[in-house]
Amino acid sequence: MNEYVISIEEISSRRLECRWEPNPFPGYPNSFWVEYPSTLKRAAGVTSLYLALPASLPLSFTESRFRIESSLIEPQAGGNEVDALRQILNGWPHFVKNITARHFGRAVEIHMEPPVMLPGADTPCHSLESAQRKTGLFFGGGAESLLVLGELLAKGIKPILISFLGPGWIGSDPVRNPTKLEQDSRIASQLGLQLRHIHSNVYGVLAQLQPALQERIVTGTLFANAVSFTPSLLALVAPLVVDEELSTVCQGNEIQQFGEDLSFHCFTPEITGPLSAIFAPLFDYQPWLGEMNKLTVFENLWTRHPSIGHYQYSCYANRGERWCLNCEKCFRYYVLYRLYGVPFETVEFNEERFLSNLAQPGCTVFDELLDGEYRQDTYQTLLKTAVEQNKSDVERFLARCLQQARWQQRRRQMKALLRPMVPPPILRFMRAVRN
Repeated sequence: MNEYVISIEEISSRRLECRWEPNPFPGYPNSFWVEYPSTLKRAAGVTSLYLALPASLPLSFTESRFRIESSLIEPQAGGNEVDALRQILNGWPHFVKNITARHFGRAVEIHMEPPVMLPGADTPCHSLESAQRKTGLFFGGGAESLLVLGELLAKGIKPILISFLGPGWIGSDPVRNPTKLEQDSRIASQLGLQLRHIHSNVYGVLAQLQPALQERIVTGTLFANAVSFTPSLLALVAPLVVDEELSTVCQGNEIQQFGEDLSFHCFTPEITGPLSAIFAPLFDYQPWLGEMNKLTVFENLWTRHPSIGHYQYSCYANRGERWCLNCEKCFRYYVLYRLYGVPFETVEFNEERFLSNLAQPGCTVFDELLDGEYRQDTYQTLLKTAVEQNKSDVERFLARCLQQARWQQRRRQMKALLRPMVPPPILRFMRAVRN
């Protein structure tokens, strides 16, 4: 059995790097970095080892033994954080085995060896029992995390907002989407909440590794989403949890979608349940929305917490604005806002520009409406809801758009069938005429 060394080193007082050697996937990344909002003070060396967990996920498909090393840990390291780390590392191989069996058709056995200098007992130890109870909330700014924020505030709990940013994060790349930072800061400032940004390229690295893992993956499930997303969030937040003395971390994205078999596969109870148990020695992980579908989330947000709902920013494609007004997600929320009577100015959604973009020749939004089972199910559910609520204007608008989407879908399919039959010179001539 091959042995790989996962090392965690300090690049600066705030930035850590996780690297695995030798590289089992030549030509692909074998490291990622994490930067925290301030210098890590408490048990930084011990908690840095949690970064080995997301690294072990792609390595688990090499069916190898892992050894974790870090120069950050002193030989005399000890205390509650060490005991918690030992328990979490002991539970991790069982989680990987079960999750790979579920998503990839076979159980992957991994053998993880923590550094030999880690002392401590094997007895359960909740490291933050005596600390003042503080709550963190994974915050993306969409309907799910806003609903959990509203519920927490209604209970008198003012959570610390934890937002992840970095290259490869959809909608949360600060270079491609600086508006994300501005919106996070505005919400925190206006609601009097603390905000902590964690920067990392881990999501982009895990996404890049997908082609290297294709031969080892039995099913077509996206590795970066299906298995690694939530575990990575929890592993990367662990040093911040210790530093901020958080006793609870809440997640707002474990919900059911419209269909029984459709869900956020990275946030289902089947994944987050075991994760809650694994990380229990360090903090209490609470997924909040396990019984709700997205439509119920939207309804609850705007009926129970409309003052929180008006902060919503759910568009991934925006550039310097809150909404790009030209993508499938903007279309979806346009329909929802009309369906539930939410004034567009409340969420800074420019209806006139959106409809103008939708009317442009070659608008790509229609190409996306029927792209995949989830979206098809989504819009059929919205159409049914419009009928049930006697919203005839929304029903007509959505039915017309779905008809246009079906027409464009058939047109694309026909072009794909005919293209091999057209001689290359004619294809080149047709492209030249179009240009």
